Amino acid sequence: MGKSAADGYKNKALKTMAAGSMIVFVGMMADRVLGYITRIILARGLTPSEYGMFFLALSFLSIGISISVIGLPGALERYVAYYHGRGDSKRVRGTVNSAFRLSVPIAIAVFAALFGLSDILSNDVFGNPGLSPLIRVLSFAVLAAPFIRLSLGTTTGFRKAKYEVMIRALFKSVLTLIAVVVALYFGFGVIGTGLAYMLGFVFTGILAFYFMSRLLSRMTGSERGSIPMKGKLLSFSVPLVFAGFVWNVVSQVDTIILGIFKSEIDVGLYHVVLPNVQLLLIVPVAIYYLLLPTISDLFAKNKRKDINSIYKTVARLGFYFNFPLFLVVFVFPNEVITFIFGSNYLVGGAVGYAQSILAVGFFIYSFSRISNAVISLYERTGLWLLNTILTLGSNVLLDIILVPVYGVIGAAVATTMSFIFFSILNIAEGFYISKPRMHPFDWGILKSVFSGTVSIIIIYVLSVSFFGMGNIIHFFIWVFAFFLVYAFVLVVSGGLRKEDMRLLKLIERKLGLNAGWLFRIVDRFSK
Repeated sequence: MGKSAADGYKNKALKTMAAGSMIVFVGMMADRVLGYITRIILARGLTPSEYGMFFLALSFLSIGISISVIGLPGALERYVAYYHGRGDSKRVRGTVNSAFRLSVPIAIAVFAALFGLSDILSNDVFGNPGLSPLIRVLSFAVLAAPFIRLSLGTTTGFRKAKYEVMIRALFKSVLTLIAVVVALYFGFGVIGTGLAYMLGFVFTGILAFYFMSRLLSRMTGSERGSIPMKGKLLSFSVPLVFAGFVWNVVSQVDTIILGIFKSEIDVGLYHVVLPNVQLLLIVPVAIYYLLLPTISDLFAKNKRKDINSIYKTVARLGFYFNFPLFLVVFVFPNEVITFIFGSNYLVGGAVGYAQSILAVGFFIYSFSRISNAVISLYERTGLWLLNTILTLGSNVLLDIILVPVYGVIGAAVATTMSFIFFSILNIAEGFYISKPRMHPFDWGILKSVFSGTVSIIIIYVLSVSFFGMGNIIHFFIWVFAFFLVYAFVLVVSGGLRKEDMRLLKLIERKLGLNAGWLFRIVDRFSK
């Protein structure tokens, strides 16, 4: 194939990613905003102890969901994209049907276990009898999990990002927010809040399955029949079963150990910080969202060089967008917490320090996420399982040592060190197994670090010297000024490449914007 034809194929892949990434970005922003509003309402409508108890119960729900879907969403993303790229409709349908037949019975068993063990968990493990009815109410959400997660895995495999937005943001987040507001307005307390959250899951599951079924029929055509794919799915997802379970334990272990060694109030304080640092996952997830289906399609067509080029471009742009956000969360933790949850959560400054520490771990982890796509592409999911087990072991050990003494700060240190360890393994293994070798590092990243560091120092000095950040208006003025300075320094330093500009222009056209004048200026500095 000639160079022009290869460039054309790569451009087509970039167009698909640009369209999907922007849709997902908008959807994730809507989901995150609605999630924030829900958390703020919960924090102000419940006592700190109830707020912590609610998220302690949610930690068990999250682990239960990861068991019930047994790693199948990742398998669906991989194989639906692969077989759809090869035009094999029977195997596409067989993949989806087999996934549901495997997952639904397991979800029923997990629901029964959570419901039945709620008293033991509440009384014997946490010494809080009030936790038991909350776990029982939330356990019903496990039954809806396969219909949400597997439907999303299927639509992702088809690279139909609008369904991710529709299901997560428009359905689940909106329905949950409305239900929580109604529950708290009528004084139903923490149990009513749990019921509201569960109902949001159930209705989302119904809608997700309905729209996925319609999409599946449209994408696979009128041809009937399917080829069962249970063996293929299990060979891919069995490592993800344990990895998904262990990773969920990793993400919830701080909450659980804080609940054991400290109090529900400490759990509540920790869950004030978590949504703030989870902002650092929005841009990478949105940009990387369609990477696995896109490179799986290219892999099926043996376009290895195009895979490497797209991988580099996506990694670089993800870092460019995420690094300034990291600096804001890291440098101004007290301001971020105050303007979202209120100053009453800044207990002795510990929560602010915890946020800055966690921001480091989440940022490094977000950068390494792209290597997951490489590991999945080469079907080496056993490596992810190994990484996750090692990460869980280090996190639990560090939590047991640090949490009893340092509380939320100890939990933040344990998670950050574990995330850094996981990220190093992830990137190294992605580089080792890929052919040609692929890694996310690029000289442009150093230019982003330089631009961000210079810009945040300038803004910090100016804010201290002038009217400070005493209220939310001043804070957002300085943050906006920081983003402008960062973008200017990055462009002037030549951080943006021609490939970056091509993808950004595709995004601009998808959004219907008219920023040609801006791109003409930036083009003068791009290489």
